[in-house]
Amino acid sequence: MSLRLVSYGEAMLRFEPASGREEWRGQPSATSPYIRSVGGDELNVCVALARLGRNTSWASVLPTGALGDVVSGCAEEAGVRLDSVVREGAEVGTFFVLPEEARVHYQRQHSAFCTQRAGLFDWQAILAERSSEGGRAWLHMTGITPMLGQQAASCWTAAIRAASAARVPVSLDLNYRPQLGSFDQLWSIVGPELQHIDVLILSVNSSELLADHLGLSSASEPEAKRQRGAAGLGAAAGEDDSEVLQLLRAIRGKLQGPAVTCCFKQRGSDKQQKRWSAWVDGTGTHTTEATPTIHVPKDECGGGSAWAAGLIDALSRCSEAASEALKPTRDGALVALGGHRATLALRSGDILAALAQESVGDMSTATQADFDMVEQKFRGRTAIIGVLPSDFGSARLPAVVASAASDRVSFALQRMDSAKVIAILRAKHEDLTVKRAVELADLGYRAIEVTADSVGFAEGRLLPAVVRAIGDRCLVGIGTVTTVEQLELAARGGAHFALSPVRPSVGWGSEGFVWECHKRGVLAMPAAFTPQEIYECVEQHGAHTVKIFPAQLWSPSTLQDLRRIGDFGKYRLCPSGGIDCSTAEAWLKAGATAVGMGSCLVGKDVATSPSDAEALAAAEENWRSKAKPDATALAKRLGLVAPDQK
Repeated sequence: MSLRLVSYGEAMLRFEPASGREEWRGQPSATSPYIRSVGGDELNVCVALARLGRNTSWASVLPTGALGDVVSGCAEEAGVRLDSVVREGAEVGTFFVLPEEARVHYQRQHSAFCTQRAGLFDWQAILAERSSEGGRAWLHMTGITPMLGQQAASCWTAAIRAASAARVPVSLDLNYRPQLGSFDQLWSIVGPELQHIDVLILSVNSSELLADHLGLSSASEPEAKRQRGAAGLGAAAGEDDSEVLQLLRAIRGKLQGPAVTCCFKQRGSDKQQKRWSAWVDGTGTHTTEATPTIHVPKDECGGGSAWAAGLIDALSRCSEAASEALKPTRDGALVALGGHRATLALRSGDILAALAQESVGDMSTATQADFDMVEQKFRGRTAIIGVLPSDFGSARLPAVVASAASDRVSFALQRMDSAKVIAILRAKHEDLTVKRAVELADLGYRAIEVTADSVGFAEGRLLPAVVRAIGDRCLVGIGTVTTVEQLELAARGGAHFALSPVRPSVGWGSEGFVWECHKRGVLAMPAAFTPQEIYECVEQHGAHTVKIFPAQLWSPSTLQDLRRIGDFGKYRLCPSGGIDCSTAEAWLKAGATAVGMGSCLVGKDVATSPSDAEALAAAEENWRSKAKPDATALAKRLGLVAPDQK
């Protein structure tokens, strides 16, 4: 069951010196280059999940005018729904990073959010709307919002209580900010609502402050440690994480309610950061300490938001967690996951947090394909992000981008080499297409192409839906790509590969289709018809795989003859067009890396409009009686199915 996340909070404009330090002194008019970005913990979580293809809705108050448009445009571009955003005539909040002082300076007192009017949000209706759309609603909040004024606090409380009444799970990232008030002030608001909260997210610092507030800290705790906590600073190097784990257990025991989670981070001299996390509930303490994630953050902000997003996503989409964790055995407001599922959820948060910090800015740009690549590559062991293969080898990309893109392309290549068949879905029936993708995956097909002219692709629905349904076991790609805009939409939707019926050039700039695909971490598969075109695709444009189209005008023997000449035998070639279940094996024996197959494999019903009932019924019968049996038999002959399914 898919996730429907709702969150409420303020987003601001962030300004940070481009060079990492203030350089205005001595400059005419105090000129200094700054990087402007958008940030806000609740919106960051929505964006991180939307980038994964999840349905997210952000409730907030933004100013009318250009600066409010920057924030709303940033959210919309990521795919976040803004139905519950109110626009008012006020200011946008801002904060400035002051590197020399190791702090940030906020200007938000008169922002549209902090001065919001009462009664702007009907939480019962907002949560009911999300639930009525299908999927599992989830409310995520932070401890920042209730400290932003009386109306913000009242609205925050109302949202949590409405969610509890509607049996919607609630997660709360305490995220204590000393600039907004004392910890005691924050807990006076949060404490009474614990009965409605299912997951409480803490940092090492906030766990120590909460333990102290609850009277759980050791009387011998060093004064320096207490002072760091009051100032909002993290643990000092060398502090024993086991002590923090003991505090988390004590906090959970004292509260007798929500599951308590916490992230741990250790920075080495080489700037590499090791992160792992812990979950404490009625079943015990579960951690990813044995399988940490190691990376080099490119930005210190945004990791916590992405971690929460990864955790929530895993809780909602893990089938076992969805049936057990979210209708839990309760002890107060306890969510009980159990060891293995808790560890998987924590791992999801660790990986997404690290991926989010691979780019500059508060918001994650990681797609489902990014996440899947890391999760599958490092399953069951330490994940190392940023130390990736260099076989992509392009000096034209920043090193971090090039290495990450290289790894995604290499991952797709490896999976494509064993897929043998690319099942092509050219859809007019959106819901049936997602269902058919699952059926094909169940039969053993491991590369599924959704064409860009399919119903629902341009609206950003179809491809992410297919990725959510089968992306954990199949390569999912986009076909019939002719514009950069289609490619960008596909990349955001989680595409692993992209095919074109041509080598598109108009509007693609000097670098072209292959470059634009690979820099986004999408395996490019341009089309060629003649040996000369194939040669140019590989040697001139850098394609790793070339689509031979239309293959109706070729034959398996023609392909076999070509592969005997020079370096053509080394090229990955994928014929497509006119290939059916009776000829696919001949193409593969002739040296094809994979073959593209359309309606003869996937059925004609997916390409039939649901409004044409008679034609659809006939096509569905054809799928049941002919196409599916043929597809099943081919999968068995090619060895695509597990031995116990043969």
